[in-house]
Amino acid sequence: MLSNQCNFNIREYLKKRFLAIFPMFYFAYFCVTFYYFLHYRSLNPFCVPRNKLSFLITIVGMDGYVSPIIPNYYIIGEWFLGCIILFYILFPLLRTLLLKLGPWISMLCIFLIYVATVHLYPFASYPKEYFVLIRIVEFFFGMLAVTYIKEIRKWQLCISGISIAILSVYYLPIIQSYKTTIMGMSLYVVWVYAGQHIPERFQKLFLDISKYSYPAYLLHHVIIEQICSLFEGIELSLLDTYFLLITCIVVIIIFTVLFVKLYGIIKTYCFKICEVQTEIRN
Repeated sequence: MLSNQCNFNIREYLKKRFLAIFPMFYFAYFCVTFYYFLHYRSLNPFCVPRNKLSFLITIVGMDGYVSPIIPNYYIIGEWFLGCIILFYILFPLLRTLLLKLGPWISMLCIFLIYVATVHLYPFASYPKEYFVLIRIVEFFFGMLAVTYIKEIRKWQLCISGISIAILSVYYLPIIQSYKTTIMGMSLYVVWVYAGQHIPERFQKLFLDISKYSYPAYLLHHVIIEQICSLFEGIELSLLDTYFLLITCIVVIIIFTVLFVKLYGIIKTYCFKICEVQTEIRN
């Protein structure tokens, strides 16, 4: 929304979203598949019954999203990747809604869709928290915030902080979907407020770190699964459990950095090949 408020070109938008998601997703998928084949000596190590045509679901990045209802070749990315892809598809419509109707009416419309979905959810076999219309308020709130809220105020921070504290400490007899949405939007406000007060000399550090977030997301659960499998059947003390958590985080960071470097080398090599071929044709 930050880069598409004024001049919106649907073709350029879709191209950028595709390049931001799929090349790294395909590369990570290949790396994990290669590792699983060597480690388990099988392309289907977990013996999931599936139709070969279901690999098309992986090609479009929706394998984790539909895995609860359609057995497929899902190994990385989890459900959230598919949810984000659906939001990127919906974004042009949501952007038009926000800019045409303004923040209050558009948010009311989205909120009513959200509430209706929460209470009339029809898919018993599909996790409610995965469904795109259950997550739509958080996504739309972010769009609204970057468009109309130029700076998070202290009173907004206080409301968000109190909400987080109450939800973290007390049990409230309300639907879990509402708790998740309130917590998500409150955390957003807190982190944006924190971001507003980061000294300028540290901003580049956060920008450099941010490029590792997506590959870490793609790989983290595979790494956690492999590390935790080493401790299967072993009863860990509380201290051991915390150290296992720290170990997982450190290993995820190491593999993510190595993965990004390898991906960068291969991408650079592919660009050079394309340039050479273009020169030859010319």
